[in-house]
Amino acid sequence: PMAAVLATFSIRTRLIALALISILGFSALLAMDVSSQWQRINESRQRELRSLGESAIAVATQLDQQVAKGVLSREQAQAQAKTQIGMMRYRGNEYFFITDMAPKMIMHPIRPELDGKDVSGNKDPNGKALFVEFVRVVSASGSGFVDYLWPRPGSDHPVAKISYVQGYAPWGWIVGTGVYTDDLNQQYWQTVKALLIGQDRLNEILDRYG
Repeated sequence: PMAAVLATFSIRTRLIALALISILGFSALLAMDVSSQWQRINESRQRELRSLGESAIAVATQLDQQVAKGVLSREQAQAQAKTQIGMMRYRGNEYFFITDMAPKMIMHPIRPELDGKDVSGNKDPNGKALFVEFVRVVSASGSGFVDYLWPRPGSDHPVAKISYVQGYAPWGWIVGTGVYTDDLNQQYWQTVKALLIGQDRLNEILDRYG
């Protein structure tokens, strides 16, 4: 049917129509790929964060078992858990933090000045009270993801970050960890740029035959 329709037009018109079909089809596929690529990368990072968060919770669980056996007091187990979780690293400098449900900071290895302080008023530049949001997510579901802005270690400039937080109910703790997602945004915009280049090709063809 498409070939029959094109046969009724001049060669010039056919070329323009074929170019339009080709470029628009390419743009549609690329737009779908942008969306699916973003989703794949985002889901991969969430799986990674969940696995890492569960490994930190396992540290607290194992030490709490020592409390149940009478090997450690709860205070000793919690002190060891803070030390061990505070030393855990991945991706070079990424770390774990612990708050309670108040929320009060229990342990932050990069910003120890927060330890013992009420962090309910801590907000990112968009006004999100991130630690309050951690409590809300854990209270509602036991664990989950929260996105916000937070400075990289050694910097005061907040950038996009996503954290996985999981509660450890016996101690009233929330253990969290997060990764910065500004590189994810860079990958996204690179793909969008490719889409715009495809649009430029369409404009060039239309100008050539217009």
